[in-house]
Formats: sequence, structure tokens, C-alpha cells
Amino acid sequence: MVTKEIIMDDPIFEFLDHSRLRRHRYYLKSLTTNSNKLSSQILSNRVLRCWNSLSDLMFPVKPSTAVFKSRIYKYNLNHFLSLNPTNY
Repeated sequence: MVTKEIIMDDPIFEFLDHSRLRRHRYYLKSLTTNSNKLSSQILSNRVLRCWNSLSDLMFPVKPSTAVFKSRIYKYNLNHFLSLNPTNY
């Protein structure tokens, strides 16, 4: 499998200082507005809620794609895979 990296001129996320939060160290904030129903459907805003809900235990101490993948496969993401009024 080939991994591709996309480099964008304008960032759409920023890392928040996790030392002041009770969240994982990769917690992200969207730089695009999420103020109405339409903007909440932007892909970056939709995946952000799922990403930020991950447990700190999901992320290995030493960054490893293989370990992260094996952990994410075991994580229940059903809430984010179905549309209902509470998740879109």
C-alpha cells in the first residue's frame, strides 16, 4: 500500500495545547467555520468530531502507523458512521 501525503498552502486544522486539556495530544481545532448546518457538513468538520473523540490510549507513545491502525480497527466508530440528528 502506498501512503500519500497532501500538502496544503492554507491549513484547515490547528493543534490545541493538550497540556491544558483533558484530551489526547493530537486534539485538533478546525480553522473553517462550523456555524451552521451546511458548514458542519464540510468533510474536515465532520471527521474532526470523530478524531477528537478518540481516547488517549489510541495513540502509541512512540508514533507508529501500524500500532495506530491496529488500535483503530478495534475502536467502535459506529456512532460516526451513521447519520442521525445528533452527529451531523
